[in-house]
Amino acid sequence: MALAHGLFINSKAADAFGFANPLEERIAGLPVLGVVEDFRFHSLHKEISPMVFYPNEMESRQMAIRFYHEVSHEKTKAVQDIISKALPDKLFTSNTFNEALDSLYEKDIGLRNFILFFTVIISIIALIGLTGISLYYLNENQYSISVKRVYGAPDAVIIKDFSKYFMLMIAIAIVISIPFSGELTSRFNEMFDQALPYSYLVLFVISVSMLVFIVLICYFVLSKTLNTSPMKYLTGNK
Repeated sequence: MALAHGLFINSKAADAFGFANPLEERIAGLPVLGVVEDFRFHSLHKEISPMVFYPNEMESRQMAIRFYHEVSHEKTKAVQDIISKALPDKLFTSNTFNEALDSLYEKDIGLRNFILFFTVIISIIALIGLTGISLYYLNENQYSISVKRVYGAPDAVIIKDFSKYFMLMIAIAIVISIPFSGELTSRFNEMFDQALPYSYLVLFVISVSMLVFIVLICYFVLSKTLNTSPMKYLTGNK
């Protein structure tokens, strides 16, 4: 049977029409030639809706052209010239599928950039604050650190003892943030038809990275002290 005398529907349409065997049904007098799997025609903000696909050569307005290499201005211009010669009275416009896809998520891309910007700003502020607290904590514990060094404590032990206070604070913050991040993800998913999975693996990786980062900051703050004779600080605290 020629495609011009039939149509295709998606699974949503088959359910909407109540077709038990769609290939034996007709829509507007045309037989159903096949059922395609549901796919998204719009963004993830909208649910998949019933679709009917049928040929209509009299109302063809769009054409998809596949390039085997990267799309360039010269290639687009060549296609435009060919179509303009065949259809001189028609306005020709073109865009890539990537551009069409980006247009569907323009607001989401803006939201992502907004969140990314403030995440970077907050991270810088947190880094400055954490470094300041570390320096203050080092100044308050300079004498005890020097005593440990005199008694032969390894640098690794000193760094561990110095950083465990900050690691405890970060660990508490991570535990507190878990329910908040879960609720935030749930609220964010309400914007979309398809929910985004809440990845505990990502949270674990971020948590480990933060703890490693804390150790590195503590090592950076302690580096001068560890490379200086402990007697200097012990003498100053007599």
